[in-house]
Amino acid sequence: MPRAHGFITDAIGSPIPNAELYFYRVEAHSEILHSVLIDKTGRPVSGPPAYARRAVAEHREDLTIITAGTVPDPARKGYFDVPGGLPAGSYWVDVHLDGQQRWAWPLTVTTTEQDPARIRVGGPGAGIPGGNPGGDPSRHFLAGTFTPAVSYYAMLSAPLERIQRDLARFRGAGLLNARVWIDWDYFGVTGARAFDRKGDFVESVAAKLDAVLAWLPSQGMSLDLTMHAAGYDATPKGKEGYDITEHKRALRNLLTRWGRHPSVRIVDVANEAEARGQGGHGSPDTGHVSPGRFNELMTVARSVPHTCLVGCSISPGGDYEDVVKNYQAIFRDTKGEILLPHVKRKAGWGKACGQLTRDLQKAFPGMVVHHQEPARNGHDTTPPGGWPLSEFQDSFQSSQQTGSVGCCFHGDFGFDLRQKDAFDQMDGTEQSVIRDLKSWIA
Repeated sequence: MPRAHGFITDAIGSPIPNAELYFYRVEAHSEILHSVLIDKTGRPVSGPPAYARRAVAEHREDLTIITAGTVPDPARKGYFDVPGGLPAGSYWVDVHLDGQQRWAWPLTVTTTEQDPARIRVGGPGAGIPGGNPGGDPSRHFLAGTFTPAVSYYAMLSAPLERIQRDLARFRGAGLLNARVWIDWDYFGVTGARAFDRKGDFVESVAAKLDAVLAWLPSQGMSLDLTMHAAGYDATPKGKEGYDITEHKRALRNLLTRWGRHPSVRIVDVANEAEARGQGGHGSPDTGHVSPGRFNELMTVARSVPHTCLVGCSISPGGDYEDVVKNYQAIFRDTKGEILLPHVKRKAGWGKACGQLTRDLQKAFPGMVVHHQEPARNGHDTTPPGGWPLSEFQDSFQSSQQTGSVGCCFHGDFGFDLRQKDAFDQMDGTEQSVIRDLKSWIA
């Protein structure tokens, strides 16, 4: 069989030594998204499935999954040479290093002798900020990087096939990241919570997220995971008014399981943390997180090694209509690692994203800004007929032009994914966003 050799590199081109490699031959025309490791007899072996976009391993005895390894020799660090070679074709490489699994591609094997290939984890031009997430969190958000994202709320309520189909289509439109709720329990949607109200895993749902995260590198996509203070039990007690042991338990569990996952980019510990309930009270059951409680949550976050960035989202309301003032208030005792602002939903909100970026950069020098939740159609603040397409265009362009690291396509779709793809729930304006996005941010 033809020789198959080359170098496995990380997202910035540095060779990776001491990795175990498994090779998958792929069919470029295939619509199948699910592949499994096979042993030397062609039978599936135990372990989690691996996923690849429009690609599938051929389960044939003449395509044994052969294990190779990259060498530590400084002169040839990251080099591999598959024993016995591989059949001609294109391959994905499953890279195992320090207990983590990543995809690298493409490897093309031909019948003629060829120079060693350089195969990049995350693939060529994966589009995730800094290449493939993981390692130094600052590499998620290199200077000048801008990531278009999409809100995919109740993703975990959908079957895996729908999730993959939706995300593949959003990725095709140029959306490189999806914002997902980890404790969604709104609008009567069930089965979307990865944690119960005590902060313990709902394992069947958490395992679905595991599968999505394993598949995402094949898309060059990442996830942002959002939590909601109202999603957990809280007991009136203490200086700040409430014991949030359950919320902290969920955060610790989340970061322990996914905080260093190469497909997780941001964790929002409390959506719209400033929100107060009727009469202005600050109970967690309204989503409110006081400065003291935010400090407690960040203390938990800093006690768990993570490569994602951790913060909280803030909107106009609560104590101040000014998002900057709300952030200054909640950061009284400690700061988050990223700013996740929501703009006021009134005419001009698209360009307001740019001005808010400037205001936050001035108030918090050196902190990165990602516009997590601009306005959307279908909300009770949406004018008759919906927001014009220009507002959505302005939100992406003003965010990019003022140095935000990203902006989210926030739409009235994806609330209920049990029967229909989010991609097929978009209204006419939202479909136009998908059509035009790449030209806006070229």
